[in-house]
Amino acid sequence: MNYRPLVLCCLLAPALVAHAQTDDKILVPGEPPLTEKLVWEYALALGTFLDASLKPADFDFFRKLLKEDWPDKSKRDGAMKFVLMKRQLNDMDAKKRDEALSILRPKLLAMIEELAQKTGSDDSKYLLALHRRGKSPEPPPTKPTPSAKGDLLDRIFTPRKEDDEDLDTEGLLERDTASVYPKVQKTGDALKDALGQIAADQHFLSEGDLRRMVRYFEWSLEAPLVNSERNALRKALIQQHEADGGGSSRGYSFLGQGVGFKIGNVYLDAILSPFDDYKRRELQREYLPLLRREAKSGDRIAQFAVDRYEFVQPPLTPGKNPLRPQVARVYVDHVVFCLNEIAGAPQEKPVVRATPAFQRSLCKQLIEAWPQLSEQKRTELSNLPFDWANTVKVWPGKSEADKTQARIAWGKELSQDFPQILPAHQQRVAAFEKAQARARAEALKREKAEAARLARLTPTQRAQEKMLREQMAMNLAMMQMQNNFQMQNQMMRSLSDTVQSGHETRMHIIRNGSSTWDYKYVYR
Repeated sequence: MNYRPLVLCCLLAPALVAHAQTDDKILVPGEPPLTEKLVWEYALALGTFLDASLKPADFDFFRKLLKEDWPDKSKRDGAMKFVLMKRQLNDMDAKKRDEALSILRPKLLAMIEELAQKTGSDDSKYLLALHRRGKSPEPPPTKPTPSAKGDLLDRIFTPRKEDDEDLDTEGLLERDTASVYPKVQKTGDALKDALGQIAADQHFLSEGDLRRMVRYFEWSLEAPLVNSERNALRKALIQQHEADGGGSSRGYSFLGQGVGFKIGNVYLDAILSPFDDYKRRELQREYLPLLRREAKSGDRIAQFAVDRYEFVQPPLTPGKNPLRPQVARVYVDHVVFCLNEIAGAPQEKPVVRATPAFQRSLCKQLIEAWPQLSEQKRTELSNLPFDWANTVKVWPGKSEADKTQARIAWGKELSQDFPQILPAHQQRVAAFEKAQARARAEALKREKAEAARLARLTPTQRAQEKMLREQMAMNLAMMQMQNNFQMQNQMMRSLSDTVQSGHETRMHIIRNGSSTWDYKYVYR
């Protein structure tokens, strides 16, 4: 048996992350010709079977060897068998696929080890070394030392350089096609090509889809990326789509939610936007455990998501539900906002600023206090990132009375840790108590005046006044019912228009595909 193409394909597989190219440029003629796309397919197939790990620098070396071996028909046929086997695996459910791989992987590794012993092939030795390198155990995690914890806080509160490299999407339009699955080879016969595309049921991934999926990752997990990471995620999404349309990857399906409801290339976000801040809390609670589970099973996009989330949002305290930077950052913003409101300083000219030193100091205090906090208080703080942005947004529209009560509550909580705000807090409390006393006195005065007025009325006047009040209450109830009815009618019209618009779009697509189709509305 010829092992040369097997070795080459195995070695190429893990280089997908950095070097996979998906165009159809012919590298070596033959039947089939060697293309960049075919090189990528070989790598994906053998990478799955052996679970080998390659560094980007290894890719060009083995790609060159594959080009040298391609003219040999037997080697081409041997390599194509692995591609076909991978396609069969894609059609299996997860349980059957795992069972098949558990049988194939040991046999494949045994053949490579036998080849290395008998022939001393450099390729087989290199592959074994790569395989062992990928399987080497990671050192056990160590508890962070105080200096390490300080370094972690410095990293958290120091913004990363976002433009560390150029984006791969520079110069591309959102409507440009990034990936088509499955690709249909052109035969030269226009009719056959058209029928082949219809039968293939192709799925298109546009640059706009990719940008929205990357943005959805950053938004949903609150894990901002830099350009190099955005490029890596974009490549991984394209690779998954090229492999099976994204169907077998739960991580891909999760990010696909960011595309929203799509008909053709038209987004209907005005009706239902996937970027809804009220959904983000539930998204993290539901999908973070799922992504961790899928990452352990080998889903590369889930692995990327979990790795980046844990890097940007590392746990700051031990335990099942630890304190994370997203809570610490918003807590700092919350405290700074409250201190400025207590001090009476406008937000555009604050007296307290979130300097790096202040952020680290406040975060350290929160980390030290976290184990002693009650479960209810921890839950309140954990929900702060989802609630605080809305609180700041609606703050200017609140009444002065509501603002004063909030400032007093914040002052009562923060004045012990920040004694410099105590005089302003005490002054506000005293003024508020005086205002409350005046309001109570005026209300009592009005009650006495109303009681005196009612005492002067005759029984007939009292009955008429009661009847007028009841009639006014009924009128208000009727007005509310009419308003509710109008709102329901508007909602039903909006839903009806949406359904009709979607139907017209689908029928327009069908009618463009065939000149013999037509339709009309018949009202009954």
